[in-house]
Amino acid sequence: MTFAVLRALHAIIGSALDEIETVYASNSAIDSGLQALDFPSLDTPYDPESMAEVLVTHPDVAKAISRIVAANGQMSAIVRPPFSTLNDAANGYNLSSALRFLEASNTAELLRASGPSGLHAAEIAKRIGAERMNTAHVLRLLATHHILLEVKPDVFALNRVSTIIDSGKSFDDLRERPNTKYEDGAGAAAFLALCTDELFKASAYLTEALLPDMHQVTVKTKLSPVHVLDSPTTIAAPVMPADYPMKKPSLFLGWLESLLPNTVSRESFGGEKASPTSSIDSTATLSWRATGFNLSQNTPVSFWEWLEAPENGPRLLRFGRGMAGSAGLGATEVSVSPFLNLSPSSLVVDVGGGIGSVTMHIAEQFPELRFVVQDREAVCYQGEKALLAQHPEWLESGRVTFQPHSFFEPQPKYAMPPAVFMLRWITHDWDDARTREILLHLRRAAKVGKGKETGTYLLLADFILPYACEAESLGFEDIEGAKEVEKLEGAQWPLLANMGKASSAPYWMDITMQTALDAQERTLSEFVAVTASAGWKIVQVSRSEQSLFGSVIAVPAPIPHESSL
Repeated sequence: MTFAVLRALHAIIGSALDEIETVYASNSAIDSGLQALDFPSLDTPYDPESMAEVLVTHPDVAKAISRIVAANGQMSAIVRPPFSTLNDAANGYNLSSALRFLEASNTAELLRASGPSGLHAAEIAKRIGAERMNTAHVLRLLATHHILLEVKPDVFALNRVSTIIDSGKSFDDLRERPNTKYEDGAGAAAFLALCTDELFKASAYLTEALLPDMHQVTVKTKLSPVHVLDSPTTIAAPVMPADYPMKKPSLFLGWLESLLPNTVSRESFGGEKASPTSSIDSTATLSWRATGFNLSQNTPVSFWEWLEAPENGPRLLRFGRGMAGSAGLGATEVSVSPFLNLSPSSLVVDVGGGIGSVTMHIAEQFPELRFVVQDREAVCYQGEKALLAQHPEWLESGRVTFQPHSFFEPQPKYAMPPAVFMLRWITHDWDDARTREILLHLRRAAKVGKGKETGTYLLLADFILPYACEAESLGFEDIEGAKEVEKLEGAQWPLLANMGKASSAPYWMDITMQTALDAQERTLSEFVAVTASAGWKIVQVSRSEQSLFGSVIAVPAPIPHESSL
């Protein structure tokens, strides 16, 4: 039977390659060259403008690539001795460490300047301040995993993979002004740095955090002793004070906020005085006092003085840029189905909506709807500036407003109940107890539909994790789209139902959520359970093409343990 499985996987790979070649051949005439358009080479730098790279995102090519990655990963696991597979997995931490060395040392910027001929490890080590032998061996590990190219013995160059780590800035400039590295679109580098620094260190203590018998330990760091409390982050945070009250919820985000100054003026961020703009809630002022940040001293500081502090600004700004750079994890489209039949002037509340990027996209598609974007004061201020630059008339008319609000507090009073509560990439930041708390506040502010009258919709946009096996008879027949999200397109026998290695990124993210935030990504079953606990019933689910990112749509239902609202 195993040979049959291997040959079936081989056939999947061959068929997928044929499909990719067909797409590239049909687009060769568009290319200015005389030769047939070829798939991008691993040994050359990544060029997002080239037709070869553009076609990688072609829907048919993307589907075929997923099948190739899934089949190759499964075939490798079958044919290799078990110890070899486990050894690769167990020693993956060394690859993460090597990636951090590559990014933190700005070696990618050095190699970009040297071009395809590469740079000798001795020269690299001299420029970055490391030992030649150590440098060569670390870079060779990366080359062995196709992340760099060793063009000659001890001579290394960038390839298609490592090019995206390059910030685009010069090595010398970064040595003089390291805090500028992640500006101007260096999101991929920031995301890699975040993953291989704070998050990597937190992951090392996953077992201690999850197993009660190993829970109470103390780890000595160079800066201070850090005690394991509720999450691996309590050990791994490199600058966390020993007495920082790191408790649930949001351990990692709480630590990041501890790096902020206690009081910052709006003008410190280059802002100007502004009057409240909210027509929904007149108390939604933007005084822009950074409340809730946990520092021992209350001395006001300028933003730029704070930014230059060696352990403060760089980490927090890197986190923000890294979140922008995480777009490579997959498509993030939000379902528009809840907005299709709403009455004119219906209100949509984007809960934790950041600077309103998703709201602006939806507002362009549905010009008759009104929107409120809720987030922290600082974020709302940034959102106002972004909206003024793109659609000032929406802000001036009150069609889109920004409302400082914590989703752990009851919703403000509205003249009419919102038609939609929308939460994009919010619930994966919280465990079930805190997610229920968020959703309960929304449920109590929701309108319950009666007869043909539409009530308030809840729209959750997050990863929906399918099981690695076939999931039949889960009892979700009444949820539209449930069958489609439980088994991915292209998951033909003998591939796993979740496409295995081709879908690994959200499962990596799932463990990251556990280690950093004591939170999780969720399966459909887990979404059904947590929404039901807060009085919501899921009626529809969908998923973005070629991604595990999807939308969960729910309507009000009875709240457990409550006789009335």
